[in-house]
Amino acid sequence: MLIYIDSDAVRMRVHRKLLVQSFPWLSVRCFDRWESGIFDGVPSDRVVYMFTCLDDLTEAEMNAIISSARAEHPGLRWFALWAHDLSVPDWVAGLEPESVLGLPLDVHAIKRQLKHVAK
Repeated sequence: MLIYIDSDAVRMRVHRKLLVQSFPWLSVRCFDRWESGIFDGVPSDRVVYMFTCLDDLTEAEMNAIISSARAEHPGLRWFALWAHDLSVPDWVAGLEPESVLGLPLDVHAIKRQLKHVAK
């Protein structure tokens, strides 16, 4: 399962289409913000890849989101998405993402990361 969170509605629609086309073997769920029901119906033994755009999110907000997500689903693999032209805030490393991937979205980079995580 792949979960994508992005507060930019237009960008989310475009990225959802790319993700569905690129990963037809995965279920894709998209949200404009963290919601407690994101993992409803997802078996606890299933691996979940969560990609979160960090635009306009603070360290406290992301810490709450990631802590909650990890508590709700033990198979969570979290990836941060950040604009290529900006430096990644130091606090992101403390949340231990699998990787920080750049925006605009690079589906090939995501495929490489998912193959790496699956090993």
